[in-house]
Amino acid sequence: MGAAISIVFLACAAALVWMAMRGQREMRRRAALQAELHAGDEVMTTSGIYGSVREVTDDHVWLEVAPDTVVKLARRAVAARVSGGDAPDGAGAPGARPTDVVVDHDADAAEG
Repeated sequence: MGAAISIVFLACAAALVWMAMRGQREMRRRAALQAELHAGDEVMTTSGIYGSVREVTDDHVWLEVAPDTVVKLARRAVAARVSGGDAPDGAGAPGARPTDVVVDHDADAAEG
């Protein structure tokens, strides 16, 4: 019985160590990415917004998310660099515009 408890304890300890190492590796990868940001990079933010980096300072990034629409974000908000094929439906592509969506609220109210 004592051996089984020891095995379970060691397995739990090993799992905790593995998870801690994995988290540190992800933090180092993200910090390296944020340090290497340059104007023109296509990125995705931690909230899932895709765009093109226009300007980078020590703490901030100006991201063009649509033509003539630039937002100022904390540099830490950049989660990943993406290539043109990684962004959904051409998001982040130069000159890309979102598809217009028309919602008929009257029809929704009649159904509900």
